[in-house]
Amino acid sequence: VLGNVQGGDQAIIESNNGGGASGPQLNLKRSSASPADNDPIGMLKFTGSNSALAEHEFARISAIMNDVTDATEDGSLWCSTSGSISEAMRIDSAGNVGIGTTSPSRPLHVVGHAKVTGDLQVEGGDIEFNQSSGQARIRNLLQDTYMRFQVNVGGTQTNALNIRGNNGFVGIGSTSTGTSPVYPLDVYNVTAATVARFTSGNNRARINIKDDDTDVYVIAEGSKMSLGAANSLSSTNL
Repeated sequence: VLGNVQGGDQAIIESNNGGGASGPQLNLKRSSASPADNDPIGMLKFTGSNSALAEHEFARISAIMNDVTDATEDGSLWCSTSGSISEAMRIDSAGNVGIGTTSPSRPLHVVGHAKVTGDLQVEGGDIEFNQSSGQARIRNLLQDTYMRFQVNVGGTQTNALNIRGNNGFVGIGSTSTGTSPVYPLDVYNVTAATVARFTSGNNRARINIKDDDTDVYVIAEGSKMSLGAANSLSSTNL
């Protein structure tokens, strides 16, 4: 036991080598005549007293030899918490960090819910949504200042909605009209004549079109339709 006084430093490792490339080192070494993959190398345990004044382990950091083959060795670090000391985070040999998973496949791989308080900044990459039934993607195309929302159609990523960065124009559709909108809202349907549908919850549907000083209404009610300045079916409308 190093140190048994309350407060302050209990143990200090100090190096007096002022010209060295690194500071003091603590080496936890496991010597074995028959090392095997996934053998533990060592661990740091964090223990304390619980409410019954019994010693309890609250957390640990473990080092694992994942591959002991000569010339291809690799290892990982496990961080464990909670009363049962279950693994909470892993850093694998590639530097990938896994939270909620023991096999991270990305630099940060989270299985479960995640929360970001503040900004989430993505530079030059995509945001992908994967499920067993399909895939969707938000793409930030810096080279032509577009943000594209894509869905998986028959195994192919298809443009569904595009926002043009230099003017905010929105394009819906997978062809040049949809991907390079030239109007604030540009819609293209390659498979059918109907390009848009507007549905009202009551017996009248109305679309308001406005310029700088005039409102015009397109109104449908039952089997009748009118177009004009009146906001209801009127003989003054077309």
